[in-house]
Amino acid sequence: MKKKEKRNGKGEERGRKEKKMAENQEGHVPSFWGLVNSAWNLCSVGKRQSPVNIETSHMIFDPFLTPLRINTGGRKVRHNATMLLP
Repeated sequence: MKKKEKRNGKGEERGRKEKKMAENQEGHVPSFWGLVNSAWNLCSVGKRQSPVNIETSHMIFDPFLTPLRINTGGRKVRHNATMLLP
């Protein structure tokens, strides 16, 4: 029998939901990151829905970049942008 894992007082149920979202095979991410993990609560109040701090002022558009290749060990990955960070 597995021991119940407490996460922010919500118990095993929340842990299962977080794990399910993290393991989503289709590459979809929740539109409510701030509710997934209390450490990401600022994602709920802004326009950006990512736990990653993306500084758009450092981004450079380069139409000549080649496609990104990622070895995912056979798992599917979706992306919709190309960016180069300094």
